[in-house]
Amino acid sequence: MEHPTCLNCDNPVSKNFCEVCGQRTNTHRIDFKSFFLHDLVHGVWHLDRGILFTTKETFTRPGKAALDYISGKRVRYYNVFYLTLLALGLSFSVSHFLDGYLPHTDEKIPTVFAFLIDNLKWFIVGMIPFIAFNGYGIMDRLHLNLAEHFIIAGICLLGSTLLSFPAILFSFLAEKTGYALFEILSVVVAALIIFFPVYVYANASSEKYRWWELLWRFLLFYTILMIQGSLVASLLLLFW
Repeated sequence: MEHPTCLNCDNPVSKNFCEVCGQRTNTHRIDFKSFFLHDLVHGVWHLDRGILFTTKETFTRPGKAALDYISGKRVRYYNVFYLTLLALGLSFSVSHFLDGYLPHTDEKIPTVFAFLIDNLKWFIVGMIPFIAFNGYGIMDRLHLNLAEHFIIAGICLLGSTLLSFPAILFSFLAEKTGYALFEILSVVVAALIIFFPVYVYANASSEKYRWWELLWRFLLFYTILMIQGSLVASLLLLFW
């Protein structure tokens, strides 16, 4: 500890962190050495560590990770929704970049589909409440409230968004080279994106349900999801 009071909120301190705002008490004056060795390298390392850990957990134990986060084990995780928005922005940038290397036709896209394409990222984010509401109504043995199901839905969306990167790449390679293998891989990854919530909820509730109990719940989950999607599409067709 270097300062008797917190330089951020002026609260008296006696340990390494302020008990009021959480700032470290050994805050130093900025010089080139501290900037490069501490603020820049240290900050980037911790950011990457949180992102990499959260990404790993999303694919290895997404449901359990969501339950850990809900139970209060949060310091190791990067915010799921922030990371999803970062991944969405990067995926659309990559898609736009690769799209520039593909031939384009003058075929006119219908207005509704043009609207869907232009606002696709918002429709993807808009899936969160539907997943959360459906999970809340169907996965009752998890004993989670609706807000907590939004965390699980966020993990679902994050995994699907990260899977969009290989989907974009395989789709580009299929169109660029004409190889059927890339087309098949793009379809496989697209299926993984669609059914990623199954993996998340199965991982979270494997100790609560037998396999046949999970099966009919997932069938009901996607039936309701398709009905909800059809209603949204109908409203777009009606009012757009």
